[in-house]
Amino acid sequence: MKVLRRTLLVGCIAFAAAFAGETTNGQHCRRKILQGAIGFAAGVAVAPPAFARLESVNRPDLLPAEDNLHVIQTEKFLTNGQVRRMEQLLVQLERETGFRIYVLCQNYPLTPGLAIRDYWDLGKEGQKDDKYVVLIADQFGGRGM
Repeated sequence: MKVLRRTLLVGCIAFAAAFAGETTNGQHCRRKILQGAIGFAAGVAVAPPAFARLESVNRPDLLPAEDNLHVIQTEKFLTNGQVRRMEQLLVQLERETGFRIYVLCQNYPLTPGLAIRDYWDLGKEGQKDDKYVVLIADQFGGRGM
């Protein structure tokens, strides 16, 4: 999405630059429109290609055997002590505020993906509880996608 926005911005700037100092002369206006269109096309043409959309994953086998954990790691970003402390803080926060906060540490495609909805009881049809946040930490294999 960033690439598309940047591409359109470059094209629009080129188009607008062609109209700087526009006059009422018809021939001049047509020339400016043509220059602007060429600038816009050139701005779009030099943009890097957009990345393909990632495939969805549903791997309940990657979920922990224990129920009601607030932190799940399929990729070990946190130490065991950090996970325990975060679990305590998130349970306390839920008790005090009613908001459920969950953390998923993954390295796509090694992720439970859509299976977290059932594990954490999120987004069920007719569910009145919409007070939850899911934080996902993923390094995308260092590709920066």
